[in-house]
Formats: sequence, C-alpha cells, structure tokens
Amino acid sequence: MNTVRSRALRVLFTALVPVALLAPAAAFASPPVAENGAVQGAAVKVTANVTRVLVSARGETDGIVLSNGAVVRMPARAFNTGAAALKPGEALTIEGEKLSTKSGDVIHKALVQKAGVTVADGRALVKGQKREHTKVKLAEVTATGQVASLVATPRGKVDKLVLTDGTQVSVRGREDLASLVKVGDKVTVAGKGGTYTAGKSMFAKTITLPSGEVKTFSHGRHKAKDTTT
Repeated sequence: MNTVRSRALRVLFTALVPVALLAPAAAFASPPVAENGAVQGAAVKVTANVTRVLVSARGETDGIVLSNGAVVRMPARAFNTGAAALKPGEALTIEGEKLSTKSGDVIHKALVQKAGVTVADGRALVKGQKREHTKVKLAEVTATGQVASLVATPRGKVDKLVLTDGTQVSVRGREDLASLVKVGDKVTVAGKGGTYTAGKSMFAKTITLPSGEVKTFSHGRHKAKDTTT
C-alpha cells in the first residue's frame, strides 16, 4: 500500500513542478506580437514637430516622420495636397492608433492637423479602395549613401529606408528591409522615381549591400532575388 502511495505522489510531483516553474515566466511574458513584429495598437493623441515628409516614388505624400521618433504612415489618399508643403519644425497634432514595432512607433488611422487645419485624415479609409495615382513619368534614379533611418508600415514591416542625403527608397512585395540593412550601412540603390519638394524618392530595382551582394526587387508581390556582383 505504501509503495502504491509513493508512486502516486511521485507522479503528482512530476506533473506539478513544470507548472510551478513556468508560472513566473507567464506572469512576465511580453505582450502578444502580431505579424512582422507589430504589437497591439492603442489610441493616442500627440503634439510633435515635423522632421521629414515621406513621399512615394511618384511624389505622393505617404507619411510624416515626427520629432518624437514616431512615424505617421497612411495611404497617399489620406493626405491633403498641402501635406507636401510641410516643413521641418512645424507643429502638428495627431490623433490616431499607435503601434509599437521593432523599428519604432507607427501611427495610422489618424487625423493630422496643423494649427487646426486638417493635413491628413485616414480614420475612415475603406480597405481596398482605389485611388488614381498622380501621373508622373518616372525616371531612372541612383543613389549611394549611408542608411539614416528605416521606416516601417503599421504591420511592422520595413518597406522604406532614408539615406543621409534625404533620398527615400521604397520596395514592393514581402521583403523586409530590416533583414537586409541597418542604420549606418552604406548602400547603392537604383530604381525609378523622381525629385520632389521633399527630395529624391524611388522604387528600388536593386540595392547593393555593404557585402557587395545585390538584391533585385520586382514590382510584384514576391520577395527579392539574390544576384551577384
């Protein structure tokens, strides 16, 4: 009888110990992380100054870098035409949804105002709604420089980088630029775009990494391809 009881106690002890050991870890677990490193967003209202206006390869405003380190990222149709004329140092009030990503805070679905005048409003955008892009003839563009910053989407994927000379480089598809480069890396990029009020911007066709490896990007939805120099 004692032998049976001892065995029963050993089984119970074996089952309970792992649970006890895991309990503290569960209590201090990190918040749930969504796709591409973005954690759950929260309503936010902030006042910050403009650091840089982000534009697409066609020259359409698609974001604003703020003095507090956060980035407003929304589709171009959310921004008024006056957004392109914003200057560094101008104060904005932003009310929207903030997501903390591995590349920094991103605000979307936001109302952006300057001195009470609406600059952008992405609160009621319909998913999948199309907008005619500005008709611009894109030119072949190249640039060489150091990466000054990586810019993430609301989902946390880095799809844009800014060089120290202000050149903005965007990629399409599923490739995450954070897996290829980091701030301070010297790269050479080639693609199609133009020069606008906010500076030079392009869709990258190729990015030559510090190692000499060349990444080739398509305008489709598949990942970049590896090529050799």
